[in-house]
Amino acid sequence: MLEPRTPWAATLITPAGLVLFFKDGPFAWNGIVGIYIPLAAFAIWMGAISYEVHKALTQQIADGTDPL
Repeated sequence: MLEPRTPWAATLITPAGLVLFFKDGPFAWNGIVGIYIPLAAFAIWMGAISYEVHKALTQQIADGTDPL
């Protein structure tokens, strides 16, 4: 069984492979599909992970348990 994040990772890694074949346009290294969509997805992911870690650590500190 595939993990739920496998199709998501495949979708986001595809533009990296396309960058090799295009010199200009949306699939180029500086195009919207080549850099900006993966960059936006990474920024959203980083923000979500940071929020969840902060929330979990805050809860652990409030409970008096060791965060490690």
